[in-house]
Parts: sequence; C-alpha cells; structure tokens
Amino acid sequence: MNIAELIQRPNLGAEIFLYKIDLSAFGLGFLYLTPGTNGATAISFDGDVYAPHPITAEGFEMTTSGPLPRPRISIANLDGALTAMVEANDDLTGAIVTRIRTFERYLDDGAEPD
Repeated sequence: MNIAELIQRPNLGAEIFLYKIDLSAFGLGFLYLTPGTNGATAISFDGDVYAPHPITAEGFEMTTSGPLPRPRISIANLDGALTAMVEANDDLTGAIVTRIRTFERYLDDGAEPD
C-alpha cells in the first residue's frame, strides 16, 4: 500500500511531526525533537527517542515549479544550551534537518509500528 492510500484510511490517529537534526558535521551526532511543552512525553519512532521541546515550523510546500520553498524552524532556547551549541559551531550552518510526518499508530508503541 502506498502513502496516498494509507493517509486515506480511517482512524490513523493524531498526526505527529518529528524533527531529526544531523549535527555530525560538528561532531555532535543527532538531535531528536518533537513539538511539546511541559507535561509532554517523549516519542519513540524507528528506534529513536524524540524529546518534547517547544518547536515551530512553517513554510513546507510541495511544488514542481518555481523557486524551492524555504521552510523556517524555530526552537525555544529554554536553558541556553542551544545558544552555546550555535555559537560554538558556526551557527550550525550545514546541519541537516529532516522533518518526519507520521501518525500516532505508526510510532514504536502504536497499533502498527513499522
């Protein structure tokens, strides 16, 4: 079953957004985040644990013509750790951000993890 058929199924559960930030260019590994604030729990997907953190993203668009979209991601700097990381690593230029859009049922503890 392809993705177009899957998203038309009923009862997929809540839509979940996950952000995998590859910082290996700076010798730092990966940062796994999911939008959330106090009281939110971590989410496990494909064996990785995504920590809840205030994060917003906008500007994602699928297009086949014209200029490529330029999404913007904002991550809250709750304890100052992100500022230190950004300042010490050339503004994180070259970090690769992957946005994963899935549904609750496909999380590691969901009805159909895969």
